Amino acid sequence: MSAMRSRLVGMAVVGFMLVCCHKVPYEDLMNAPEQVEIESKTITAEGPVWRSYMPVEYEVTGSDLCAALSLVSSDTIHPFPSDVWADRLWVIKSPCEIWGAILRHSEKWWPKYVLFYRVTGGPRWPVGTHVSVAARIRNADGSTWLIRAPETEVGRVE
Repeated sequence: MSAMRSRLVGMAVVGFMLVCCHKVPYEDLMNAPEQVEIESKTITAEGPVWRSYMPVEYEVTGSDLCAALSLVSSDTIHPFPSDVWADRLWVIKSPCEIWGAILRHSEKWWPKYVLFYRVTGGPRWPVGTHVSVAARIRNADGSTWLIRAPETEVGRVE
């Protein structure tokens, strides 16, 4: 198979995965609560989404979509529980326009009662588009929760 043909097939597969290919039903993602109770702590989600137009690389076309997820514990005295993490993030534009990303490792963040993730490489949805950000949280005993940051606007970084 030629390199061009392989690239086109790869782009088609990625395009299919970006649109309407996710394991959690749209309704479950959109009905996820804005806060969950885990280990006697209330966890809330914040999910900014943006595209960069910083010179020189992206000043005309803009970058791919970027998203962050902050899980904030109500316990501001102690660090975020070490046996709780997020492993999936979805940015939801519509029932058939959902960008999903696997979350590997949280970034070191201050304050310590916040768990922070960042992903890049999403679709180039227009700045100003309203989306929701949902995530799946897990803990060491195998429990899972969905959480959502509703009505986030795709921002523009310059």
